[in-house]
Amino acid sequence: MLAGSVLEEHLRKLASRAEVDILDAKSKPKSVEALGVELRKAEIFAEVQRKTLSAWYSQRNEAAHGRSDTLVDVEVERMIDGLRSFIARFPA
Repeated sequence: MLAGSVLEEHLRKLASRAEVDILDAKSKPKSVEALGVELRKAEIFAEVQRKTLSAWYSQRNEAAHGRSDTLVDVEVERMIDGLRSFIARFPA
């Protein structure tokens, strides 16, 4: 879950830097999915990165909703390593 929180915060920082609104029309924080789509449209990263981010956040949601039995340790490790790499390649 912690890696998912890091991902969400980093996307908000990327959005702010790219002048992409982080709040929706109701002044609530945009979802990771919505931020990913908008950052893709702003050409901050490619579609393949957006899909990867979405998959990582799905792992976070599984853990957050008590479904950790659906997660595979090696995939979580890859998510954490991938997130580190993503942050290094796309600094906020």
